[in-house]
Amino acid sequence: MKVAVLLVVAVLGYARAAEICCPNIGCFQDTGIWSGLPLPECQNAQGITLLVFTRSNRNVGQAVTRTSIPSVWSGSKETVYLIHGWNNNKDTAWLHDAKDAILTKDDKNVIIVGWGTGANRANYLLSASNTRVVGAEVRDIKDILQASSSSSLHYCAGHSLGGHTCGHAGQFRSDRGFNRITGLDPAGPAFTNADDRRGLNENCGTAVEAWHTDGKDSINSYGSMKVMGHRDFYPNGADIQPGCINYVLGFEDAALHPEVRDDPLIACSHGRATKYFITSVSNDCFAVSHVCSDTNNMPGSCSTCTNCPKMGYVRGGSRDGIFYLPIKAAEPHC
Repeated sequence: MKVAVLLVVAVLGYARAAEICCPNIGCFQDTGIWSGLPLPECQNAQGITLLVFTRSNRNVGQAVTRTSIPSVWSGSKETVYLIHGWNNNKDTAWLHDAKDAILTKDDKNVIIVGWGTGANRANYLLSASNTRVVGAEVRDIKDILQASSSSSLHYCAGHSLGGHTCGHAGQFRSDRGFNRITGLDPAGPAFTNADDRRGLNENCGTAVEAWHTDGKDSINSYGSMKVMGHRDFYPNGADIQPGCINYVLGFEDAALHPEVRDDPLIACSHGRATKYFITSVSNDCFAVSHVCSDTNNMPGSCSTCTNCPKMGYVRGGSRDGIFYLPIKAAEPHC
């Protein structure tokens, strides 16, 4: 399937309005930087849920709302938000794999943000627009939690449209929103050629990074080559990830590579960002040694660097910029 198909929007009988206002979070327009996107749907229409998991309730999440904070949530610990993308939901495998890995490594609060109804619209552009409302809801609940917290550490990691949702949760705020945001192959369609403020950008958090695994082919990619953060990582130059047949389909031969397990609900190269993230929680091995000047010429425009960061759950290194790193097909991929 070509990404262009995602942009074929059924608009017959659809009446555009200038603005929609949603309870508690304000109003949204379809003009200016949002031109070309339909108005988003409000919270109830999207089925937004925030479920908190801790070491004391690893398997059954407890709902966090504007009026209820579960007793398992600890205000003295960092809170990590995990957000899925298009055609996924709160039960998507990578969310729970990442949650389990984080809780094994660290004693933190992990919140899985589900918006399955809003994310599963046949009209991709509507789901893309819906990220604004989901982001605003996450932003407000984060503020409620932070008001009763002794920890100011709130970290958001989202895949595809989830990366932009993290961005919306953090941007346009004087307090910089989140201390850290990681966009896992942030979605390209409807964002690559738009104003930076439409999605994830460096103004969304104190430390913003994007891991690009599916952007090289401008026609068939679900991701983007666009620089979106303080640190942008391009494993294999964001070309087809080793072990994938192409951008959209699965791995080259499961019989030859039984160790390579990709989520069947996520296109292979696009989904690899989630696998690399999960791997990096327990195996901080994605070392970076090349900083680059041109995203369209990697590694040709790259040179060795000092103080390079690692691409990983654990943030390290002092240098920001555009980074290239080689990738292996077999796990742990580094």
